[in-house]
Amino acid sequence: MVKFSVLTKILPLGFVLCACVSEKDKDPVGEVTPITIHRFEHELFSLDTANFISSVQSLGERYPAFASTHFRNVFGFRDGDPSTYQTVKGLLSNPYIGQVAAAIDSVYPDLDQVGLDLARAFARYTRDFPEAGVPAVFTFPASLSGFRPAVWNSDSLLAIGIDCFLGADYYFYQTTSFPRYITRRFTPAHLLPTTLRGYIQYHYPPEEEAETFLSSMIYEGKVLYLLDRLLPGTADSLKIGYTRGQMEWAETYERDIWAYFIEEDLLYSMIARDYSRYLDEAPFTTDLGPHSAPRVGAFTGWRIVRKYMEENKAVSPAELMAETDPQKILNLSGYKPR
Repeated sequence: MVKFSVLTKILPLGFVLCACVSEKDKDPVGEVTPITIHRFEHELFSLDTANFISSVQSLGERYPAFASTHFRNVFGFRDGDPSTYQTVKGLLSNPYIGQVAAAIDSVYPDLDQVGLDLARAFARYTRDFPEAGVPAVFTFPASLSGFRPAVWNSDSLLAIGIDCFLGADYYFYQTTSFPRYITRRFTPAHLLPTTLRGYIQYHYPPEEEAETFLSSMIYEGKVLYLLDRLLPGTADSLKIGYTRGQMEWAETYERDIWAYFIEEDLLYSMIARDYSRYLDEAPFTTDLGPHSAPRVGAFTGWRIVRKYMEENKAVSPAELMAETDPQKILNLSGYKPR
């Protein structure tokens, strides 16, 4: 059995987080028109609470597809039900809403750069998936629903909970049930990776059939590989949600992690409780010590998929996502970490 006592040592902190270099330098997509981002939170915060029902109905008329879906998904809103109108009105009447609105405008006085970055990402996405359309993009105040969800999608909409990305030390995050290892990612730098990961997972959900640990790893690897394609100038640590120390740990012990999975006979386990701890959000991987990276199954799946695409250059991203045989991907990857 692989021994992980060595993995508990503290890695040197000299690791330098890979800077987000210019996306144009990494993967030119030519001139793009920035995506218009509809700032729904501004609309909500300015509703006339004295004439609330008519104000909400007017808002719904301006954004029919988004407003109805948003109120239904986030608030369980039922049009015409007075109780749901009162629920939303009560939330908007809370004194802290003004502070949230001010914080959002302070961090994001405009979203011009986000719109440009999204336009570049979707230019790459439609290059790989020509049949895909570019969604209408909205921002909304996730604080009204306890900062959940940070992102939601429909077939033609992409919604970003803009106040989930105000900075790790934003004091309202301390009032939630989120642990620190989650809220440390509530930063502007995580906005694009989190948003696009949610978009990919919506359009390419995991298979519903019985999963093995290997199939779960490969699924996570596919999602992260598409993030590579969409955000080529973004640090790997941001894409997977690691700290710089966790990223270095995973890279340093990649071979040991893989050997551990093999020797523990985990790859073909169909019992989620046996392997979920290697995929779930956590401060670290319990079995591998307090200085380990979390989600090492996702990290390993990412490395396998990257190797598969490197070794099989004729395979397109669309073909990768359509491939349902994780064993084939593993075999043809020739994955053997050193």
